[in-house]
Amino acid sequence: MPYALALGFFDGIHIGHAALLRKALEMASQGGLTAAVCTLDRSPASAFGRGDKRLINSPDDRRYILKRFFGIDEVFELKFDLRMQTLAPQEFVPMLVSDFGARGLVCGQSYTFGDGARGNAETLRNDCERLGLDCAVVDEVRLDGEAVSSTRIRSLLEQGETLAAQRLLGHPHILGGVVEHGRALGRTLGFPTANLPIPDGVLAPRYGVYAVRAEVDGKRFDGIANVGEKPTVGGAKVGAEVHIFDFSGDIYGKRISIEFDRFIRPERKFDDISALEVQVERDKFVAKEALKVTRRTTD
Repeated sequence: MPYALALGFFDGIHIGHAALLRKALEMASQGGLTAAVCTLDRSPASAFGRGDKRLINSPDDRRYILKRFFGIDEVFELKFDLRMQTLAPQEFVPMLVSDFGARGLVCGQSYTFGDGARGNAETLRNDCERLGLDCAVVDEVRLDGEAVSSTRIRSLLEQGETLAAQRLLGHPHILGGVVEHGRALGRTLGFPTANLPIPDGVLAPRYGVYAVRAEVDGKRFDGIANVGEKPTVGGAKVGAEVHIFDFSGDIYGKRISIEFDRFIRPERKFDDISALEVQVERDKFVAKEALKVTRRTTD
């Protein structure tokens, strides 16, 4: 099957990435191709110990976001092993043609590839011209006078600035995973929760309580989530504990996704469980009001 491939690492999948994806979809439509993403299984910066190693999204969440928000159903992952790290730049485009059926390629201005990152957007354009492939190099996207980047988004999420991050992402920040069994303490207190681990190597947003929307079996529900270590009940492993409003099904072992709407308050340790119960009711009220606003502006 011939493809128009959008090339990049796509961590966070922000409005800069969206420009690449739109171009790949346009190229596919015009050329009778299938639009897909070609990425790496890990970031080069992480592999070489440079920069922030934490991802904004896990690989599974990247695929979910690409499918749900951008209409990309196929994602190819190149293993960033020794072969890929030492690949001569002139071998890269022929490899995409032979291994993935590439007939068109899309990248950003700062895209690099090959041994020592010696290949760049101009190299890609020249190689595509030589091989008779379509090629598009997309300009950098800027917002508020600054380049839109994963680094910028990561910083906002660490501060709990989810709405500001959403402006750069073009969609809510997403955390998905398989629901794990916890202590079932929330159920005994009248607000059952789903425990989602934050995978190793994935950024945890600022610890605290958030208004969220949860997707379960293709349906979306309002809710709240506590991100952190649950200090009142002696938690240790960092994760998201999600209470879904007006939901009573058994979701242990199911994969769910949550959208972070906005930060409500920092995580804190309460003197006792009764104080925690009172605060949860306040948090639910604040979250419901916030999510009403979101629905009026987005749904």
